[in-house]
Amino acid sequence: MYRYPAIRITVLNRSEGKIDEIIIRFSDHWAGKDTIHAWTYRGESEWYNYHPTTADYTKIAKAITDYLENFAD
Repeated sequence: MYRYPAIRITVLNRSEGKIDEIIIRFSDHWAGKDTIHAWTYRGESEWYNYHPTTADYTKIAKAITDYLENFAD
């Protein structure tokens, strides 16, 4: 069983390697959901203890976009 409480993003430069990395935890963006995580068991992935709403996915997408905009040319 694998648990995924966060999304890890690594920014790479093709010739120089890793530039930066961040871990975006679901619990930091979905208040009151401290035990939330995605998990994979026997080849099936699903959410544990909570099923994110469209608004929740929007919050995580915004956090990812805000971070990645720092590296846009």
